[in-house]
Amino acid sequence: MNDLNAQVRRYVDIWNQPDGAQRAALIDAAFIATASYVDPLVRADGAEALNATIGVVQQQFPGHRFEPYGTPDAHGRHLRFSWALKDAGGTVAARGTDIAVLADDGRFSSVTGFLDYVASAAR
Repeated sequence: MNDLNAQVRRYVDIWNQPDGAQRAALIDAAFIATASYVDPLVRADGAEALNATIGVVQQQFPGHRFEPYGTPDAHGRHLRFSWALKDAGGTVAARGTDIAVLADDGRFSSVTGFLDYVASAAR
């Protein structure tokens, strides 16, 4: 398996990419074609749906960026990592933990997200 921190960084970079076409290329490189993403607010099946979902999140939180939070770990093909969504001043709007399943080639085949904290202003 690739370096866990690099894998998480690649994932976070996708969520931070504002250009839809560039984000689509990053998704295609990091996710298998049939990948799924689900969290308490949304389900996205396939690269196009994931790209659209990320675009909506970026519209809902303009000026915010995702950052890795804590130390990722893995067990077999399962990768667990946390993230924080911060505004330009560094205030945390949300924090979560994602569980990913990796394909044989190391790309993401599914991601299940959990919201650990959401600031009241972000709800």
